[in-house]
Amino acid sequence: MLIGEMISNQIGNGIGEHVSVLKYAPPLEGGREPEKKTDIEVECDIIEDDGVCLALIKVLHAPSSEVLYSKTCRISGPASSLIGSRAIAQISFDAAEATLAHLPHSLGLGRPASRANALGQLALHKLFSFDPDTFDEAELLFNEAHTTDKKGVFLAWSALLQLARTIEMPQADRAPLQQYAQELINRALASEGTNAVVRSLVAQTDAMLWGDPTTALPLATGAVEANPDSPYALQALASAKMLEGAQDEAYNLSARARAFAAHSRFRQWWDLHHCNICVATGRLDEAIATGEAAVRAAPALRPVHRHLIALYAHRGNLEAADQVRQKLVAIEPGFTLDQMINDPEYPVRTLRKTGLITNVKRIK
Repeated sequence: MLIGEMISNQIGNGIGEHVSVLKYAPPLEGGREPEKKTDIEVECDIIEDDGVCLALIKVLHAPSSEVLYSKTCRISGPASSLIGSRAIAQISFDAAEATLAHLPHSLGLGRPASRANALGQLALHKLFSFDPDTFDEAELLFNEAHTTDKKGVFLAWSALLQLARTIEMPQADRAPLQQYAQELINRALASEGTNAVVRSLVAQTDAMLWGDPTTALPLATGAVEANPDSPYALQALASAKMLEGAQDEAYNLSARARAFAAHSRFRQWWDLHHCNICVATGRLDEAIATGEAAVRAAPALRPVHRHLIALYAHRGNLEAADQVRQKLVAIEPGFTLDQMINDPEYPVRTLRKTGLITNVKRIK
């Protein structure tokens, strides 16, 4: 029972990082139920038998008994092996993400927290499409979500959106975007500075906008301490570690984050960063496979297209490299290989550092 409650609490915490919630402990004394109405129940029933442990995890909309998420986890070993396992980390993230997606339908839009969550979920789909044409819409939705329910995570997402603008739209003026991102960061931390997702998003934005681990590293470290299995926190720490020069540690953190988020609706976010880290650490075959997965999920993802051009050219597959070039021209008007090679402001820093950018010259 204790281990089941720990896993249920982990899922509940994951939900609470994104939406305003009040959590109730299970009834302990005489089966007394919480006095207030419960919307969502998280259940985890565990069975041990002959060296095998089964965990049945369910998230329910309590009033209707609608199942929002259900998963059975089977591992070898005692129930205690579930705590800290990769399987439970992945399930906890999946359960929280699935629940957040269902909440607008289950709870309706009449309550501020539910309406804000619905607005935020719609904004995330627009942000993670990585289509610059939808960024303004995403920003308006994040702003409306924060106006509806003053949760700092919406400010942190807005800050990350400014980062996306700089890497997806290289012609954008970075200075005002950086200034606005910093304002959002300060407000997010003042509002929810202990929230692991807020700290993660702030650390990721800080690391990639300014390229300095001084601020990003303690923020990301704190996020991982608050939620050791959060893919957001692990990826933020990976980015900070890369800036610090700890490449192997960064790779391991990124691989772990990507594994935990393998079934996410927004898995292209982790594929994007893992591809970049694989390029930086010389794991080029893995970089290609990860990059290809990222663009399948988000065809407008410009940074990965840039990496794939250089990676295919490095492997001598110039036809594939040119095909990606054509796709990039279609989603990034005005793009040229000359710009990619010779413009020091064009966002291909990792390709320049590794020398892979020189391979682009082979494409006619």
